[in-house]
Amino acid sequence: MMKPTYKSLDGGSGGRATGAFSLLEVLVALAIFLIVLSIVFVFFVDYGKSLNSESSMLDTQMAARVALDELARSVQQLGYNIDRTAVSNPAVWQRDLIYAGAHVLAFNADIDTTRGPINSSVTLTFPTGETYTGEGPATTTTGAETYMYTIDANNDNSLTTADHTAAATGSYNPAADTENPLDYALFKKVYGYDGTDYGGGLTPISSGLFTNATSDAVYPSDSTTPNPLFRYWLTEDLDSNGLLDAGECVVGTCPPSTTRKPLLYLWGDTNFDGVLSESEKTALKTMPVSSPSWSKNFLQASGVYKSTTLTAAVDPSAAVAYVLTLTDASKMAVGAYVQIDTGGSTELNVVVGLSTTANTVDLAQSVSLVHAVGATVRILPQTLLRAVRAVQIDYDAITPKKDNEAGVASAGRIGHQGTKGLEYRVKTFEKTVEVVNMQTQPLIAANTNPKPTCPLTIAGSCGGSTISSIRAFVPVAGASAVPFQVKDASNNPVAGVPVGFSQSNSSIGSLVPAAGSTVKSNSSGIASASYTPNGPIGDSVVTATATCANSTNQLVNYTATVTVKATKAVISTSNDCLTTVSSKTSTSYTDFTVQVVDSGGAVTNSDVLVGLAFDPASLPSTPNYSKYQGELFISGVSQGLTDSNGYLAPVNANTSGTGTLSGRVALNRDTDGTGARLNIMVTPVGTGCATNGAAVTKGVTFYKLNVTSTAPSTSCTEASPCTIAAGALSPAVQANLMLKNLPVASAPVTFTKSDFHGSPDTPPAASTLVPSATATTDGSGNASVYIGNNGSSSITPGNPLQTKVDATSTGDSANCANGNIISYGLRPQFNFSGSTQVGICDSDIQQSWLSNTGNPTICMNIQNPSGSRACAMLPTGIRVTVYKTDNITPDPLFIIQNIEGSTISATANCSTTNTLHLFQKVCNTNLELANGVRWDFINFGGNKCYVPPTAAGAGEYFVIDTIKWKVNIKSTNRRI
Repeated sequence: MMKPTYKSLDGGSGGRATGAFSLLEVLVALAIFLIVLSIVFVFFVDYGKSLNSESSMLDTQMAARVALDELARSVQQLGYNIDRTAVSNPAVWQRDLIYAGAHVLAFNADIDTTRGPINSSVTLTFPTGETYTGEGPATTTTGAETYMYTIDANNDNSLTTADHTAAATGSYNPAADTENPLDYALFKKVYGYDGTDYGGGLTPISSGLFTNATSDAVYPSDSTTPNPLFRYWLTEDLDSNGLLDAGECVVGTCPPSTTRKPLLYLWGDTNFDGVLSESEKTALKTMPVSSPSWSKNFLQASGVYKSTTLTAAVDPSAAVAYVLTLTDASKMAVGAYVQIDTGGSTELNVVVGLSTTANTVDLAQSVSLVHAVGATVRILPQTLLRAVRAVQIDYDAITPKKDNEAGVASAGRIGHQGTKGLEYRVKTFEKTVEVVNMQTQPLIAANTNPKPTCPLTIAGSCGGSTISSIRAFVPVAGASAVPFQVKDASNNPVAGVPVGFSQSNSSIGSLVPAAGSTVKSNSSGIASASYTPNGPIGDSVVTATATCANSTNQLVNYTATVTVKATKAVISTSNDCLTTVSSKTSTSYTDFTVQVVDSGGAVTNSDVLVGLAFDPASLPSTPNYSKYQGELFISGVSQGLTDSNGYLAPVNANTSGTGTLSGRVALNRDTDGTGARLNIMVTPVGTGCATNGAAVTKGVTFYKLNVTSTAPSTSCTEASPCTIAAGALSPAVQANLMLKNLPVASAPVTFTKSDFHGSPDTPPAASTLVPSATATTDGSGNASVYIGNNGSSSITPGNPLQTKVDATSTGDSANCANGNIISYGLRPQFNFSGSTQVGICDSDIQQSWLSNTGNPTICMNIQNPSGSRACAMLPTGIRVTVYKTDNITPDPLFIIQNIEGSTISATANCSTTNTLHLFQKVCNTNLELANGVRWDFINFGGNKCYVPPTAAGAGEYFVIDTIKWKVNIKSTNRRI
């Protein structure tokens, strides 16, 4: 037999081969196996890590969902089955919402049938210091228990960073087991008697809460903070009647300037944009709902709840023991819970209506205790807790697993970066829970006089008659009542029905109570709004709404309207300024008309009261009214004379079918001839339920206008004319307008003249008025004119031109709109024997050209007129008088120390360019110049005093820049 032959591995044929691996092959195979095994091991390790990470995340989020569901279910029961034993007074019911903080929520609800309420032996304290004492009976397991949700893990009544990990005795903090240093746990406390004790232990609900309870809760990427755990939405509508009362409004423009519906607003949201800013979040840490520290809490003032005091005692035995009369009812609000009195007299109630006009509030129930004048009535913070309509629960659940470990991304974490830069995965949980058991406000069915059963009728009513309109007079003497009557289906008046009011045109007047408030109908079924016109004539429709309950206890509204017609009396006169009684006018009078006007024009057959009264301001001080007499005529018939008090009592009159009352007012007597102001007073008379208006006054001012000659003498009158020789200077006339013996400045004066010449010629002889027939009175009430003629050759001593001069005025703008003032006394008359010269200088000084230049000094400008009346003007002396406050008597206190001047100026000013000493006491035997004493300018040696060296030309001003008195004249308002 032949044996086989083997080749060596290298191709040779000598070595023997075997079937096993060589050592090298074994080593290579082992290396490959180890590599594969390592990969598989890493895969399983990473898979486990990823699984653990995802499982941890799911566990955290599942716990967060459980916590959210627990909270939501409990909050929905808030207020359920609380104790309402005192049916008519909700202020003493067991409270539903106890504390509404950013991270603590506490309320009463009957959820656990084995526990009852806490009583007065149990007091709860909250992180911001507020407390709550139990309101239930002792040791009963029936009724609403107390629930508190909090993140205060160590139960020390404060929220600090210790609550991340700390735990109260007997409790457990699940947040301490997580890797997240910002983690909080949510705990529940349940208080209520269970047959043994009142409970209150901390029960953990969940960890993984990231909220802004402490300052370390900050997102690293943008330094923002998470929202509070609890946010609260409140209603403006405290009484839940669906209307916004002026005392309820929180957001935006408030009634009565708007009729918008009530809004929900977020507590602490100061700018009302629906979200919380960083500063708003921070503030809420110490401002639970109802805190007076929030500026937008409209029930607080200066950081405390508003209060006022009783101005009338209230007794339970009184017929209206549910009405409080207050110092300031505007401090209260409809729907507000209030505390009346303090100490042993304290009791609680709810405001269901108010009147800021009468300063009264209506309570849900009559008082049970006596309260004296001065007792305090203050709004309770629980008012706003009752306004909470929704609780918004908001937190981030944080997975306690880092994205990176030892600088390496954790398995399964690729693409799972944390929210807002956190190293932890964050999932936001948010839920808004409506507190449905608080939405049925107790005020709807808990009044002393419950809502009546429907149907009702309501209508405007006055004196038992139905009305559709009512007048409100302007100006107003008092508010007008706009009454409505409420009746039942049997046509019987119904008392105690809340009636709300609104109006269509708030620009016409104001309505009290404002839109949204209510007034209860009285025993006659009458509920009235008070209406005060603002001034304009016009109409506003007032709508009254009565509320009742139908067969299913649903509220139904019945409405009625009354149109308020803002109306005023209007007095018109033919002239409002006339001449006082004189020898030329034995009686001075003006005609007048009166109309009562509304939006439709003049009102026919409207009653008015018309009277007269002298205005004492237009007469001398302490006037003797026997020297003055006014008379009133209506339709041509005298109604009487003013009495010894300057007064004629109002008489009844009517605007008749034409809508216009005609009359006359006359000044029969003015013994002093000083002038006076006589006021016509008209008061509209209200009919039916309309109140009288206030008196409307129209003044008629009677002036004294004297026209006298000033050149060639002051005695040239039509009874004794002055003869003006040919070639003589022109005569002059001055008109003087006075009232109450005081000059009337800045009044227009019109001069007139009448000429008579015995022999007509061509051209005819005629006089001329220079510089003009029109002038304006100066500070002394004077206006002047010169009388020349046209130089006709027929004017001779044997055939003179006879000229009479008169003047009229429409009066000053301060008193007159339609004046017709004629002269008082004889007219000046001149008989010209030939042509005259117009060449006398007519210097002028106006009030506006005197000015204060310092406490004891004034500056004075004197103008040389332009044109034909100008000549070189060089003053030769001066006399200045300062009068006492009566403007009649010189005041000796005003002694002149210095006079300086002599500047010639083109304008009225106080330049001191060429100032010279015109007076110093050294020039007057060392005596100062007494008030009113004339000083003739002199040149006195040693540069002491001078005569003015330069004359003012046509149109120029001579300036006396300093007249210095010994006492101050500035701001004394003295006549100079």
